[in-house]
Amino acid sequence: MKKSLSLLLIVSLILIFFFGLTNYVLAPEEAAPGADITVSLLVPDSFGDKSFADSAKSGIEKLKTDYGIKINYIECKGENYKQAMSDASKVSNYVVCVGWEFWEIESVCNENFDTNYIWVDNEATQINSNLISLTYAQNEGSYL
Repeated sequence: MKKSLSLLLIVSLILIFFFGLTNYVLAPEEAAPGADITVSLLVPDSFGDKSFADSAKSGIEKLKTDYGIKINYIECKGENYKQAMSDASKVSNYVVCVGWEFWEIESVCNENFDTNYIWVDNEATQINSNLISLTYAQNEGSYL
């Protein structure tokens, strides 16, 4: 349970880090907590089965409740991963993709420099300034 909680905290801290950078760059009167920040969480299948996707959803809910950040939940249901990432990039500041199925994320990153990406469960093969990869041991990815 500690390992799953640690993974959720890491994802939350990375998003909070990006959120903090946004507030630092903007003038104080322009920056309101959670204002104009949207995060999309993409999962390869769907929510509700107590899988790793549900664990990610639980973690990202903290951003919504604590900071008022807008969250989009996208269930790919086994298809159109690249299109879902591209669509999310158009409406989100941050796109969090959970699963190896999002292997085309690097090409989407190269097309959308204004959007930041977090890829959970795989490592990027090329360096992108707007992509962070999170990996973990296989036994740490379970919903507890």
